[in-house]
Amino acid sequence: ARSLGMKKSEAILYIILPQALRISIPGWSNEYAILLKDSAITYAIGVMEILTRANFISTRTYKPMPIFLTCAVIFIILTYGGVKILDLLENKVRIPGFGERRVEI
Repeated sequence: ARSLGMKKSEAILYIILPQALRISIPGWSNEYAILLKDSAITYAIGVMEILTRANFISTRTYKPMPIFLTCAVIFIILTYGGVKILDLLENKVRIPGFGERRVEI
């Protein structure tokens, strides 16, 4: 950056920050999954809301199994979908030759 005559703020904006963001994306993926599963806000809004509705519907229809399985599928889609979106972002901005790609399961 110095050899190109960039100011310190330009060097941070155009050189350092893009590299730092690329490196931090795998951590964001992990944090997203943890936040979705363990967060008090997610629990209070998401889990309780969906399970309360499912309980209400199951008491009306007397078929709790398909309803609660649907709830489980919703949570799996939220978690898996979010992590996959972040994986695609990670692959798109990955620096070639920097670190090893983790093994897909």
